[in-house]
Amino acid sequence: MEAGKIFSRYFLSCPDRNIPGMASEYEEKRMKAYANRRAIMDYGMGIIYLGAGVLLMIADRVKPDLDLLPAPYSYMLGGLLVIYGIFRMYRGYKKNYFRPGDEE
Repeated sequence: MEAGKIFSRYFLSCPDRNIPGMASEYEEKRMKAYANRRAIMDYGMGIIYLGAGVLLMIADRVKPDLDLLPAPYSYMLGGLLVIYGIFRMYRGYKKNYFRPGDEE
């Protein structure tokens, strides 16, 4: 056996993958960690979108001389941002990030 193959086999591979049965546990742990990180990101972005939407919808009431957008457009964009923020938070709650064929 070549020295390069021996080196790559023992030093460059993950130790969990070399043991039969451990590969699936490693992959499950990795997928769960990915889902948790993505859920946290979805919650955070949902809060940001929700806050921006509410800010656009109440901007003329809080500070009338602040002219971000004309009133009907501000309400429409604010409503869309609120809906999208709620959707992002729901997606973070469900944690359904993997397609059915991706569990390999």
